[in-house]
Amino acid sequence: MEVRMNRTMPQELLSLYKRCGRRRPNDRNLLRSLQGCSFMAGFYEEEELIAFTRVCSDGAMNFMVTDFLIDERFDNRETALLLGKELENYLLMAVSCDGHIYALTDSRYEFVFRTFGYKYMDPDFRTVMVRD
Repeated sequence: MEVRMNRTMPQELLSLYKRCGRRRPNDRNLLRSLQGCSFMAGFYEEEELIAFTRVCSDGAMNFMVTDFLIDERFDNRETALLLGKELENYLLMAVSCDGHIYALTDSRYEFVFRTFGYKYMDPDFRTVMVRD
């Protein structure tokens, strides 16, 4: 497995969205969102994007994990934790002690975010996790 930082192409991500059963974003909006993000990590197997995460931020205090996707063919605990570790390495370097990290996630990857100290902002809705 190869890790590529900040080099994922929109068409690769669109293909991964489809394989993960996610709604396909508008091409123009996806391109703008990738250009405006702070960090991207993609895992590749034989030149195919199989996992992806990205962070958007204000550059100072607020960081939002907006994607955490793994192709179902490779979706296992090990791949999820490796993707989480790449994300964590970036956040440890980028986030100051008074910064906040938010993660949009679903229950399938809750264990990854809990491993790195996240908790749900609202336990009743369980969509956004936070780590102070």
